[in-house]
Amino acid sequence: MFASTISTGIAQSSNELNNMINDCLSDYSNAHLNNLLRTNVSLFILDYYPQFFQFSDSVINNLKSKHFEPIWINNPNNYKYLEEEYPALFFDGLYLDSNKLTIKFSNRFVQYDKKIKMMSIGISMWYRYIYEYSCEEKRWIFIKKVSDGI
Repeated sequence: MFASTISTGIAQSSNELNNMINDCLSDYSNAHLNNLLRTNVSLFILDYYPQFFQFSDSVINNLKSKHFEPIWINNPNNYKYLEEEYPALFFDGLYLDSNKLTIKFSNRFVQYDKKIKMMSIGISMWYRYIYEYSCEEKRWIFIKKVSDGI
């Protein structure tokens, strides 16, 4: 019974986190991805998401409709696809401070130089979605969205 309770709690919190990330990614892709589209191909970086994260169908369909190619940037087999500079969408992580959770994304430009065997990643814009935990409602409440850039 104890194991069942623990696994249910973990699953619920994981689902809530998945939903929050998908909601942010959906907002981000609807509102900001046109700024990133400079070429016919743009990349959607699959690295750095939490373990067991699942993208919602609406996020996947939205990114496909905007011609984003999903790619694992840390896979050396994919370096051959990065010989030109491409705009890319990165998940920059989750940050917890007290009762506030920040979910971050950024627009970057990625290129792999095979001569010197080095990845160049330049940042241009970043977006933060800030949530606050409500003990009364026992859930995360969206507070605000902040964007900034170079």
